[in-house]
Amino acid sequence: MVVCAINSMMKKLIPIILTLYFSVTNLYAIDSLQIEKITIYRLAPDEFDIGLYSNKNTTADDWAKIYDLDIVINAGMFSPEGKHIGYMTGQTKHINKYQSFMFFGAKKEGIPEIRVGDKDKHNIKSLLKEYSLAIQNLRMIKSGAENRWSKQYKKWSEVALGIDKYGNLLIAFSRHPYTMFEFNNILINSDLEIDALQHLEGGPEASLYYKGHYKYMGSYETDFNENDDNLEFWDIPNIIGIKLIK
Repeated sequence: MVVCAINSMMKKLIPIILTLYFSVTNLYAIDSLQIEKITIYRLAPDEFDIGLYSNKNTTADDWAKIYDLDIVINAGMFSPEGKHIGYMTGQTKHINKYQSFMFFGAKKEGIPEIRVGDKDKHNIKSLLKEYSLAIQNLRMIKSGAENRWSKQYKKWSEVALGIDKYGNLLIAFSRHPYTMFEFNNILINSDLEIDALQHLEGGPEASLYYKGHYKYMGSYETDFNENDDNLEFWDIPNIIGIKLIK
């Protein structure tokens, strides 16, 4: 079991008031925002603790119980052996061809607590030295709000991780299947002011758990699970875990 966590970093999901694309529903301690059929959570960079957890194959809600986590999402795609595909602090040091990095926990003053890194735009090796945690995944939106997913016929339920232009963390989930080209454009053309986004997981394995309140699991995936019947979390070996500081 590998646990890599950042202390004294983050606290709660903050409310967002946006117009045109959003309807806001009070979800107990946090606000859930809908852009079409995509649920968005936005987290301020100084209001929660975040960690990468791996090498235990279980469901998102079980992960939350084991480590007393408030929010659990997939860390990304994984190999048949359960290893994260791409760089992941505490587990996989190999940097593969995937273009998107997310960095957490600045090691020095004067740099953002959270930031995105694009392999074809930023010095990733330098950024790895400046941050406590890093996760590499498939790029959906390049920094600067550039849609990097080509048009295709395949679509799926999706959970994704990103950042807005103000440095806030974004978690995006849709059970409704979109092509990723459509998914990206919906967010880019909204009032969210998204900067970058990376793919975490699709289909029935896509998971977003908010302890005590909501369970979001995916279902549909072209050529794999072409239905909306899945009502249970699937086992996942690597997760991003968030603790809200009350």
